Amino acid sequence: MTADTQTYVKLQEIYSRQAHADVLAVQAHVASLAALESLPGDLVSLDKLKLFCKNAHHLGVHSYESLAAEYAPESKAGPAIAQALDA
Repeated sequence: MTADTQTYVKLQEIYSRQAHADVLAVQAHVASLAALESLPGDLVSLDKLKLFCKNAHHLGVHSYESLAAEYAPESKAGPAIAQALDA
């Protein structure tokens, strides 16, 4: 495999075009969500969206239940919590 400046520049251009397309897709999604909530479509600046997309690989999803749901007797944790409190 050989690498030269011309090939590297072409690869850089491909990545740049894809990054720009990703930002535009996220911008359109944000605008549609903003419209659903009667908020302005330009709520998030293009610079912030670029930064978000650039760092998207660091995102994670954390799901939590409310304390009321967690302590409810019918929850999965309910019996274990009750047993721990009795001990």
